[in-house]
Amino acid sequence: MTHTPGTDVRPRLDRKELDVRRWIVLGTLCLCMLMVAMDANILHTVMPTLIRELRPTAMEQLWIVNAYALLLAGLLITMGALSDRYGRRRMLLCGLAVFGLASLLAEWVRQPWQAIACRALLGVGGAMIMPTLLSLIRETFGDAKERTIALSACGMAGCAGAAVGPVLGGALVHAFDWQAAFLVNVAIVMVAVPLVAITVRESVTPRVGTWDWTGVALSFVGMTALVQGIKLLGKPDAAAADSAAMVAAGIATMAWFVRRQWRSHDPLLDIRLFGVRGFTAGVAVYAVVMFSLSSTIFLASQWLQFVHCQNPLGAGLWLLPATLSALLAVLAVPYSLARWHVRDVMLAGMASISVALFIPALYTSDSLVPFAVSLACLGAGVSLALSSATTVVVMAAPAERAGSAAALQSTAYEVGNVLGIAVVGSFAAGLYTRTVHVPDGLAASVARAVRLSVGEAEVAAAGLPQSVGVPLQQAARVAFDKAFSLSCLLVGCAMLVSTLSIFALVRKSRFHERTGVEASCS
Repeated sequence: MTHTPGTDVRPRLDRKELDVRRWIVLGTLCLCMLMVAMDANILHTVMPTLIRELRPTAMEQLWIVNAYALLLAGLLITMGALSDRYGRRRMLLCGLAVFGLASLLAEWVRQPWQAIACRALLGVGGAMIMPTLLSLIRETFGDAKERTIALSACGMAGCAGAAVGPVLGGALVHAFDWQAAFLVNVAIVMVAVPLVAITVRESVTPRVGTWDWTGVALSFVGMTALVQGIKLLGKPDAAAADSAAMVAAGIATMAWFVRRQWRSHDPLLDIRLFGVRGFTAGVAVYAVVMFSLSSTIFLASQWLQFVHCQNPLGAGLWLLPATLSALLAVLAVPYSLARWHVRDVMLAGMASISVALFIPALYTSDSLVPFAVSLACLGAGVSLALSSATTVVVMAAPAERAGSAAALQSTAYEVGNVLGIAVVGSFAAGLYTRTVHVPDGLAASVARAVRLSVGEAEVAAAGLPQSVGVPLQQAARVAFDKAFSLSCLLVGCAMLVSTLSIFALVRKSRFHERTGVEASCS
């Protein structure tokens, strides 16, 4: 099978104008990356306030958190293939419009199901935006050195969005209400849409094959069943057999999808890219790093507010060390890639994340200073790992497969994000349920609510007499504190194992020292 390289459909510009325009394009794409990454994490500090106002059930809480990432991950493959066929610029503009509309609709949310619907629509918009960004960078920057700078800048925007999201969300909730956190997206969209329309040049990769509707269904159903099954495993009232069956069905469906794509002459997703060892390592790094980051920030924001009684703004400010260290580290990435081996930069970042996760697990104290140190290590590690992995992924993929490479990388990013919250969130919820001490004499409905989540325990305690509510709050906080520490230990161990596995995968590969391109594999 042969692919036609990305086709430029607009008139060529002179050299001087092109030099200026492509850096404007980079700024525009970074702004889009910032928005999507920020929205994936902004809900973490918003969630406790949303719980108090909308009173969602434990299952509705998980859907509010996961609907965005679930729809985004499930549709990334489809949207990436559509953007290749019909235009990456066109897809980016449509995605921005959907994203802005969904953010605007959040202002009228009054019921949990409405919040879930808005988050799902945001996920659809994000799925239209994400696969186009890296593809457009590849199309815009032909020089390898400039492309490395552009990829680092895009990685910095993503890391900044992930880190700034909780801080900004906390500040807006503290000053206004939880809906205000989503209006930021509307302002960004109003700036980004005209910039994209004016500066970004359309590019397509024509395909001759028919559209694979079966593949679309398999990818979406497989991811949905897998994540939902994992979420149900942590629920005290969920049937274990049903949860396990859903997980098994998700794995089987995704295996069917991979087999179908491998045999297809015109696949939605080019699975053969995993034959390049460096590309495989880069995608794996994205998945495990986002798994660790999303789960840690998700639990930490609740831990700060429910256990340490921080308001949303205070919780966001305590997460600020991750933001600052991420920005400082990503600025050093081009220098690091020029001086050290790209795989060493990746592994150093992953090792820093492991250290960061062991600190709150092993150091128990009422002081939040060790936690701030932990976040600083986490932010620096995430920046180093993701920025260097982005360089490896994009540079290792042939130009005609840039869309598939970007879709795979974006899929790994969002799958790690979804699974991190689902797996570790379910693990923490299960630990909390099994360790929380419910005082005697409570009504059965109240006792059940207390066992479901620390958020519902706070709501239940607020409606009880002080003599009963205060001990109940304390019991819930102690149980969640223990669940948070053990969850950090679990994720830290998983990251350490992943670091060693990535080292084993790439240690025999030879990469270009500056770009990370794999030269050969033994």
